[in-house]
Amino acid sequence: MNASESAAGLLQRCFAAAVAAVQPAGALRSPLRASRHDGSSSWVIAIGKAAGGMAASITDWLAGDGRVLAGGVVVEPDAAGLGSPWTTAVWPAGQSHATLRFTTGDHPIPRDASARAAAAIGELVQRIPAGADVHIALSGGGSALVAGPLPGLTMADVTATFELLLTSGLDIHEMNAIRKRITRWSAGRLGLALARRRVQVWVISDVPGDDLTSIASGPCTGDPWTTAEVRQLLAATRLGERLPESVRAAVEHETPKPGDPVLSSIAPVIVANNRTALVTVAETARAAGVAVRVMDDPLTGEASAMGRRIADTMRENGGHGPELLVWGGETTVTVTGRGGTGGRSQELCLAAAKFLHEAQTGGTLLAAGTDGRDGPTDAAGAVVDRDTWRRITAAGRDPAADLSGHDAYRSLDAAGALLRSGPTGTNVMDLALALTGARSATPS
Repeated sequence: MNASESAAGLLQRCFAAAVAAVQPAGALRSPLRASRHDGSSSWVIAIGKAAGGMAASITDWLAGDGRVLAGGVVVEPDAAGLGSPWTTAVWPAGQSHATLRFTTGDHPIPRDASARAAAAIGELVQRIPAGADVHIALSGGGSALVAGPLPGLTMADVTATFELLLTSGLDIHEMNAIRKRITRWSAGRLGLALARRRVQVWVISDVPGDDLTSIASGPCTGDPWTTAEVRQLLAATRLGERLPESVRAAVEHETPKPGDPVLSSIAPVIVANNRTALVTVAETARAAGVAVRVMDDPLTGEASAMGRRIADTMRENGGHGPELLVWGGETTVTVTGRGGTGGRSQELCLAAAKFLHEAQTGGTLLAAGTDGRDGPTDAAGAVVDRDTWRRITAAGRDPAADLSGHDAYRSLDAAGALLRSGPTGTNVMDLALALTGARSATPS
């Protein structure tokens, strides 16, 4: 480790390298070269936080092979207020592809923009002729971005359900099992709508285990959850009592299943995932002369509980080092009361800061979302150490109250601990990087 580089500086450099490694251009280069053109025309449907970059890579590849892009739709988040648009790096302002329609959906709570995005995809699907090549690019955030309602439901029904699920504490697989019962293109419905076309699906995975049925709620993959299993989940969590009546009725309708012949002919390809990011973090740290241990246990469960586990591991590892401990995955936050401002990585960091402070444990922790946005905030996450809790108190906030009130953003902002990377144009879940056995430093 360079003596002039702070612990926080090394962690931020490792995080930046991981994000760069899962950018669409690099991730898609080899898979695209190995694919074939067989259809009468080529079309693109890109959905998610990496939609702009993935669409750019596909259109560049088509042009390089002398193929004409007949049309397409690109759906990504609205980055208003979060810096530059998500597509700026690959689609300079005013210079988008003439045959691609760019639109935004709502994230993380779908509203009217998501309904319009779902409708735009429907209009495109009607235009795609039989025998055409259709390249579908999926990445994190897709579940909300195109969450138009199924017939018999309203957009208000969908919005209310997503709001309830996001504060329920359910993991992504469980949330999507319910979402698939109410949204237009989930559970393989897009794949079914594209029957008699040649469909290739490219995926940047943002879910544990790269479960294709959960990524963007599986628009080209059948749903393995049965009605009985979803009904049991709602009963066990008592969420069914809080859902709109129309949604409770929709849950009783079965979804398309993996055995459907149309869906069975579609073979999605994972081009980047959380493992890609973890490997890059390890390579970057080792190049800096720091030992690395990629932890077997993933980021999972309640964010605050995971924060304490990481702090405990840092304490146990404090006699060794310097060593970088690396976790990847996705935690959850079960909101009690009204809730405040923040996201799962921020809550994890604030919880860890509490226990690092109480035990006076050395080391520095960075936890952040690879999409650059943790919850509905302008921060990707935070960088904390044992002094963060004291700095929050000195700034006039009560960190314990903010932690219990799920208001981590305000405490971490007061301490200057937030990590603001801006939208990254990709998403492979979250990373937590803990440097032990080295000098702690206030985040820059």
